[in-house]
Amino acid sequence: MIYLNLGLALVALVLVVCLILNVRHNRKQRKRLNEQLKQSQEKIDALYRENLFLKYQGKEYTVASNYEVKLLGAPPILDFVRKQYRPVIRFSGSLEHWKLTLVGAEIYVEDHIGDEDARLVVERCVNRISAEEFDDLLYQFRLGFID
Repeated sequence: MIYLNLGLALVALVLVVCLILNVRHNRKQRKRLNEQLKQSQEKIDALYRENLFLKYQGKEYTVASNYEVKLLGAPPILDFVRKQYRPVIRFSGSLEHWKLTLVGAEIYVEDHIGDEDARLVVERCVNRISAEEFDDLLYQFRLGFID
């Protein structure tokens, strides 16, 4: 009976050790995969940034998403009173030393086409404001619209 209990204890100990080793291996593998994913995302971001620069160098470009805001270091997109204020920027400089210039902002609204069951949402640009007006609007957002 003692040998049976001792055998079961040894089997349990071996299973625990195998489980611990398996968990450690999985953690290391997950950490390595996360690092590879991060490196891949950085490469994708660099290529996307380079593509935008080469495609729109010397031209105006309306920042379309918060991903691009973060990627380019552009002013934020503002959502205010059912309107979306998207910054318009101009790329200049060289590929190694490029810079952004705020040109203004385009104001977008959403239109809903169709009934409740089959609704299509279409965004359209309704106006454009200057860089100074957009900068003032950003300043007011940060202060909380103080009169």
